[in-house]
Amino acid sequence: MNIHKKSHNLYTYYPSCFKKKFVFCCKIGAMGFWDFIFGAKKRQVTLFLENGATILDVRSKTEYDAGAVPKSIHIPLQELHNNIAKLKAMNTPFVVCCASGVRSAKATKFLNLNNIQATNGGGWMKLSETYNLID
Repeated sequence: MNIHKKSHNLYTYYPSCFKKKFVFCCKIGAMGFWDFIFGAKKRQVTLFLENGATILDVRSKTEYDAGAVPKSIHIPLQELHNNIAKLKAMNTPFVVCCASGVRSAKATKFLNLNNIQATNGGGWMKLSETYNLID
């Protein structure tokens, strides 16, 4: 840790890696910072969709039957572990969705741990509207 004994500014008791991050955050500004943090998900979903990702819906069958993203595949979260081989065989990245984003976050983490490229698309309705996926 770099501690400057004579200096009494903001950086005095912080390691040099913090200084770089702090300066970066100050440069992009408050609104830019929040866009940087929260816009990352949108940029990643966009990148996946542009590269031909398949949309994977992990809601229950009842929820899926009530409405879903067209051309999405449906595997409920509790059945995901039984379908790993099937998903790997598809050899495609996945944008995972559910009703609100909680189950899709769990599914995304599970898929990534099993060496399947996936990103959390959040709720299916917002995903459909944001990326104009409804026919």
